[in-house]
Amino acid sequence: MIDRQKIIEIFKASPTPTSIVSADDPEFSFVQMNDAYLEMTGGN
Repeated sequence: MIDRQKIIEIFKASPTPTSIVSADDPEFSFVQMNDAYLEMTGGN
């Protein structure tokens, strides 16, 4: 069984900039971004 909390911890701790995007055609909404992504893009 997949441990959802463990997946979230790995996502947040990953050194690889990563984002999860919802395809709300014709626009796209960011659902989640990890710290590495925010650092790369200058987000907060």
